[in-house]
Amino acid sequence: LFISFAAPVSTLKIMEHDDSIGDAGIAATLAAILVMAQANAVFPLAAVGLNIPVGIATSLIGGLIASFIAFKLSGGHTSDKAIPQVHMEPIEKSKKLVPLLFEGGEAGLAIVLKSIPPLIIAIFMVNLFKRYGVIDFLEVILSPTLTLIGIPTVAVLPIVTKFIAGGTAMMAIILDLMKEGAMSVTDLNRIAGFTLNPLDPVGLAVLMATGSRVTKVAKPAIIAAIIGIVIRGILHLIIF
Repeated sequence: LFISFAAPVSTLKIMEHDDSIGDAGIAATLAAILVMAQANAVFPLAAVGLNIPVGIATSLIGGLIASFIAFKLSGGHTSDKAIPQVHMEPIEKSKKLVPLLFEGGEAGLAIVLKSIPPLIIAIFMVNLFKRYGVIDFLEVILSPTLTLIGIPTVAVLPIVTKFIAGGTAMMAIILDLMKEGAMSVTDLNRIAGFTLNPLDPVGLAVLMATGSRVTKVAKPAIIAAIIGIVIRGILHLIIF
């Protein structure tokens, strides 16, 4: 359930070229991916107190709900009927499972490499915002709302970083805040439902690069993913 980019990118790449899979199926898969927590941020944060079992449960619940909504928004079985059903062998006779896995991993790595430029730009923007006081301004604006739902003001920086520079950059900010004692384990687990997911500019850039069919269903998938993430976030606020 905790995804890294290699697995979902490879999955979407395969679905992109499989005519037996309808657009609704791709949208449902993409929505689930966008809701579930990414491994590259989860496991480092587990070392400082992130609750993995709760994260697995909320990822599953939010991901399934988002998947169902995206499937329906994309037309469900109606859209699938328009696509000719092609009988496909589970694995081509000329290829074995291990070579196929290597090919998928290679394709995933190539796509991830394409995300490096937007990642650099995103991190630059975060530092620019910090330098010119935009983050401080956002803290003042967002503090009343965040405090109302039990999220401390100190969480503004990692939250803003997440939705500009992605989960890896956010993770680094959180680790620094926890090392300084500015953020507690409870605070970390309360914001995890909203922030530990690939729905950010960097994550979307990687996933959209898998092909035109994935890009085509991005809108319903993102709408569904937002609903799933809100549900995950509420569950974390209730539990913690």
